[in-house]
Amino acid sequence: MGISIPEILNTGNSEKYKLSIRLWSGGLSFSGYNPSESGSFFYGEAEYDRSKTFLSWLKDVFFENEFLGYTYASVRVLYVSAHYTLVPEDVIKGKCESAFLSFNFSATTSRGLSNALRGNKLSVIFDVPEDIYEFCARSLLNPLFVHHLSPLLTMWQKRSGLSIPKQMYVYLHRTMMDVVCYDQGTLLFSNTFTFQDSTDIIYFILYAWRQTGLDQKTDELLFYAPADLQNEILRLLSPFIYKLESIGLPSEIYLMGPGTEQAPLDLLYLSLCEL
Repeated sequence: MGISIPEILNTGNSEKYKLSIRLWSGGLSFSGYNPSESGSFFYGEAEYDRSKTFLSWLKDVFFENEFLGYTYASVRVLYVSAHYTLVPEDVIKGKCESAFLSFNFSATTSRGLSNALRGNKLSVIFDVPEDIYEFCARSLLNPLFVHHLSPLLTMWQKRSGLSIPKQMYVYLHRTMMDVVCYDQGTLLFSNTFTFQDSTDIIYFILYAWRQTGLDQKTDELLFYAPADLQNEILRLLSPFIYKLESIGLPSEIYLMGPGTEQAPLDLLYLSLCEL
């Protein structure tokens, strides 16, 4: 289960790098880069061995890959989950994550966490299984836990603020899809769905489009997915929505290094966000 990393990364220079670890139901992926060195970005992943519990498997990954325990300039743990809620910043009072989660979802013993998104004037409230949280907190140096939606909302809010038409952003990753709508930087809609096929994807997009009152001729849908699936979905949507395009990546990402071509969108955005 050893994961290859650039030979240049070692205990002598790791403090120059920023590390991001992405946890999702299918495994772990990670990225790192040195902000002062162009082209230093690297990316890798490990698939979850379902013969073990996720925690047991995660411990094995850390044991067999010493670089995960190096000292870095910063460490962020990106947690992918549809289990979250958005709360306006003027409603947040102290450490109340668990109260919001209990109100919106069934009782949970997971650790309640939050990410404040200043541009959106809200916080993403989410939870991480207690055993996973405790292991990462012990094994990593001062990790910041980030919900996968947080960097997406941060980047899309800024982009929407420069657009006159309303915009819907859709991000497909494995069997999940994030759908977010903005009107010149003001959040109109946000939800994460699970899907099985293209029929589900089309249904959820058109449902959200109608719910937010977007105009099929003037407003925009921006889409990010694997190339084959993206082409199919855009073709199926073309009779219903006039302005369709892919979500392009900021130029700063291309300058980070060739490893960005394989990394998930939320992990790439996290490299550019200050959360």
